[in-house]
Amino acid sequence: MPDIAVRTQRLTRRFGNLTAVDAIDLQVAAGQFFGFLGPNGAGKSTTIKMLTGLLAPTGGSMNLLGLDFATHPVEVKRQIGVVPEGMGLLDRLTGSEYLHFVGRMYGLDRATTQRRANELLDFMQLADRPKTLIADYSHGMQKKLALAAAVIHG
Repeated sequence: MPDIAVRTQRLTRRFGNLTAVDAIDLQVAAGQFFGFLGPNGAGKSTTIKMLTGLLAPTGGSMNLLGLDFATHPVEVKRQIGVVPEGMGLLDRLTGSEYLHFVGRMYGLDRATTQRRANELLDFMQLADRPKTLIADYSHGMQKKLALAAAVIHG
């Protein structure tokens, strides 16, 4: 794994005459936690959408995990996971069923999906409720499950 997980150079996003993100240079080391703080309209969500491939920049470059996003978008997207604000969980499934669904969506084989799901449910302290539907999880438990789903392929 590269020493630098995220690097942007002059990353820019314009919407017509509005510049939402203006030439951001950013470097985040592997293993480092990083957050965006600022008032409404500062470009936080726009930057995150660009870094996750949901929105194309209008200028600059992004390098994630040693891969240039412009030339290797599919490979980059395979390496990242996202927990959206609304989480988007399928609440009529159990946590285990949901992780199996997500693992298979990422292209993991059944054995790997089973192993990773079990590891993550244990790590997130969700393994003791195997038959509980996500709809019956507390909000905190749902957040843990969403995070597990975001990293199951890693």
